Amino acid sequence: MVVADGRRVAEGCSGPLRSDLLRLCDETEILTNQLADLIAKGQVGDIGWLTSTEIKITNCFLNKNH
Repeated sequence: MVVADGRRVAEGCSGPLRSDLLRLCDETEILTNQLADLIAKGQVGDIGWLTSTEIKITNCFLNKNH
């Protein structure tokens, strides 16, 4: 999983870079979980509200699970 890989990379870093990477991993995990909930509820249809990062996460998630 991308988040787990990101956390492994962050463990080898220090200072602000480590903090930034871990924060991004946390945000990605939250967004992925939210997306999974929306998919499970059948509420993913209009993705116009997604940011480019969220669209990339969406594509990865959909490609992995379909």
